Amino acid sequence: MNMSVNQQTVDELKALFRVGHCVDIYKATAALARAITEELKPVSESEINAIWQSVVEPEDFAYVVQQNEKTLFGIPLLFKRYAEFVSSIGEHLGIELDDDDMMCDDWIADTMPKTRDIATALMELTVDYLSEASKKMKEETGTTPAEVFVQSINTGESFQQSQARLRHATQGLRVVKPKD
Repeated sequence: MNMSVNQQTVDELKALFRVGHCVDIYKATAALARAITEELKPVSESEINAIWQSVVEPEDFAYVVQQNEKTLFGIPLLFKRYAEFVSSIGEHLGIELDDDDMMCDDWIADTMPKTRDIATALMELTVDYLSEASKKMKEETGTTPAEVFVQSINTGESFQQSQARLRHATQGLRVVKPKD
């Protein structure tokens, strides 16, 4: 599979779909329905919306935000449900994936560049967000989520315990200044 994308289009789609720390998934599902209809076969926006809703679990509602009259979904939720969402679209379209080792979006053929760009934009939103969060955490605590995760696995501590221990180690104890 070629998997070539138009990066300018992907960047424009990311800007269209992202609202702060959230994604307007319904803009994305509308774009997916249009692209799939044009490039493969007719599918409605309501079908794609139903697929998204089918992968969102009750515990995910903590990531759902109402802004004005829009329902937005936190980017961490998109990260959590992206693979299931995209592979469910392929299944809904009747596209069989031959190999269990295939990626969730391997059903998107080279003849579907618009669909590929939309899927890539959604995936890149999560990568960008995680990168931003990692950078922010590094600035605030001196450690990255990856460093904390590895420490947590190695020690058997919770993520929060390892984060506190690493923060202490990287920042040291603060000097208490006497009051004048």
